[in-house]
Amino acid sequence: MYKYFYMILLAACGNESVSTSENRDGKTQDTTVKTQKKETKSESAGHHGSHGANHSMGEVQIGPVPQNAKVFFKSPKDGAKVSSPVSIQMGVEGMTVVPAGPLKDGTGHHHVIIDSPAPKRGTVVPMDEKHVHFGKGQTEASLELSAGTHTLQLQFANGAHISYGEQLGAKIQITVE
Repeated sequence: MYKYFYMILLAACGNESVSTSENRDGKTQDTTVKTQKKETKSESAGHHGSHGANHSMGEVQIGPVPQNAKVFFKSPKDGAKVSSPVSIQMGVEGMTVVPAGPLKDGTGHHHVIIDSPAPKRGTVVPMDEKHVHFGKGQTEASLELSAGTHTLQLQFANGAHISYGEQLGAKIQITVE
């Protein structure tokens, strides 16, 4: 299933991607996927940069994470009462923020997960309304959120949107009035 998802993720991030995947019968196949890019709400928030070809789940490596590396919300603070759109400022120490794309040790980009569990280390950050990608390397954004209490999780991931896991994740709870 993850191989199918990764192939779809690659197709959504560029106009053409080549991916090795398993079909339902367990057979491996190379697939070239061409798409017309359509701007979505996530893309307008800075969704993705380009990805290289020939990535499959078996070939992608997450890369090392320095022991002192961490991510954090500069704002809002945990427990804050805010109004929508919510202004988000994202920070990272020990890693370098770069656009999605080629894999390079010590680099990645932010994702904000809204009211959902954070992806585990080594898994692709999903692409939907609950998982906002900042693949252009943004460190600030505005999010439209409904009134009520929300849990926001910041997740740093490599150039292929593969999560660095709990060490490079942070969680806050805010109330939108």
